Amino acid sequence: MAASSTPPAPGMGAAAGSSPYGELLRAYREPRMKQRPLARAVGLNPTLLNRSEKGTRQPADAQEVLAIAAALDLSADERDRLLAAAGYWPAVFQALGPGDLTLRAVAVVLADPSLSDGAKRAFRTAVESMGAAVAAVDRAGAPGGRGA
Repeated sequence: MAASSTPPAPGMGAAAGSSPYGELLRAYREPRMKQRPLARAVGLNPTLLNRSEKGTRQPADAQEVLAIAAALDLSADERDRLLAAAGYWPAVFQALGPGDLTLRAVAVVLADPSLSDGAKRAFRTAVESMGAAVAAVDRAGAPGGRGA
């Protein structure tokens, strides 16, 4: 699966001596289930899960984080926060993969040092508005959309 081979996102890992992943994992797990049942649900040794929560172990790969998120029934936003805390790209980026030309085109614009912050904000707003419009048309049943 692509998620397990996706490398950590640059600059998104935990700082030395701290573990946002472990803290966030514990915060998501505690109201939902105990450590041992979660470890069993995802096929981890309970000691490994405990070490992850304490910040002395990072997950083996993004697939481990996705399995934990699924077992805890996390929302998409919670899942993506957990992935980021572990140093991985959000699930939607992993699903698209590094070869997605549209995602690359957006990244090229946003990473362009010659563009002002205002131009980048305007671009982000335009992309977000276009995405919302496409989703609304699709929900409304436009020809070729899911609602049709």
